[in-house]
Amino acid sequence: MSKVLYHHKWMDLCANANDEAFVQMKDAVLMIPVNANDEIVLIKEKSIAYGDTMLNLPTGGINEDETPKAAAERELQEEIGYKAGKWERIGILHPSLKYAHWRCWVYLARDLTVHKLKGDEKSPIRMQPVRQTEVSHLIERGKIKDSTAVAALFMALNHIKTSQA
Repeated sequence: MSKVLYHHKWMDLCANANDEAFVQMKDAVLMIPVNANDEIVLIKEKSIAYGDTMLNLPTGGINEDETPKAAAERELQEEIGYKAGKWERIGILHPSLKYAHWRCWVYLARDLTVHKLKGDEKSPIRMQPVRQTEVSHLIERGKIKDSTAVAALFMALNHIKTSQA
């Protein structure tokens, strides 16, 4: 049994029966959009925690009345202004098993068409399409730092490679 020590609209700081602290967050979706040129569409977004702009993947929370796929469809349109004609769920990540209780559904989004929904971002999100062969170099050079994005990109590139074989 855990108790909430602090509540915020997106997360709670909790303590378990042994008074060990952990963060509980709403489940999320993370999308790997692939455009018509087979490039992965990354986003440049300011990190609330670190204060600088970083390369990442479109990500967002799952509302209580949504399935993970419906959340992915909505979030992709809100964050980068595209709708996907083809969706493939490629896995579920648990970003920090020891200190955070949350899951992240990972989707590959293809056959993109322009379709923008109003989002909740305070500033516009900029896109940066990259060739699939560039992804590992961006990770190695520390340009993509988010561990969940790194894991999702690894999963996506492996999925793409095996589905083409």
